[in-house]
Amino acid sequence: AFLGVGAWWIKTSGVLMSAAQRDTSVPNPPAHVDSQDFSGNGNDDDNAEEDDNSGPVNPGLATIDPQNSFSEEWIEILKPTDAPKVTAGPQSKAENVSENEGPAVRLTSLSSGPDGSSSIEVPVNVLQQMAGKASTIALTLQSTSDAPTQITVECDFGSLGRCGRHRFTASRQKTDALFQVHYDRSMAPTSPGHLVINSDVDGKARGINIYAIRVLPGQ
Repeated sequence: AFLGVGAWWIKTSGVLMSAAQRDTSVPNPPAHVDSQDFSGNGNDDDNAEEDDNSGPVNPGLATIDPQNSFSEEWIEILKPTDAPKVTAGPQSKAENVSENEGPAVRLTSLSSGPDGSSSIEVPVNVLQQMAGKASTIALTLQSTSDAPTQITVECDFGSLGRCGRHRFTASRQKTDALFQVHYDRSMAPTSPGHLVINSDVDGKARGINIYAIRVLPGQ
């Protein structure tokens, strides 16, 4: 099935806030964006699987505004102490760490291939709320070093399908990486799905700290 994916800018849309928190009288500054996508339609090594004819379009990497917060409509699927819930590949590792910003799950990939990826489960009840709708996925993260760290994020949502491959460049500054997925299948899945993350895109084996992964199911 065709999956449409679009940008969702938190600074301009107010997606992180509830209706009561939005204040349209004061203009919001533009989000900082540093991202690149793979459409899955080329011939390079970063292609998605052949049966995935979807493609992401302009996901966003936005600097966190301390005055903004995630509204109660967002569902948190990974907390900063949830490293034991991450399934790490043979060439990757997941561990709980403590940073100045608080606890985090540190993911480190030693390979850019599947063995270097880590998988985070998306509960079946969350997928059921995403079926046939446009939903937003947000990762709150930072690089573990002063050098930028490139990561890829992919979806494997069972009967719902995939979402192409998204690439973000994380800095040492704590940021929110957001992308929107649109599934036109109305059949609700009966098993969990997964987000697959790899932090070794550039072959430097750097890691990222993840403070949360959230999903805003479509309406």
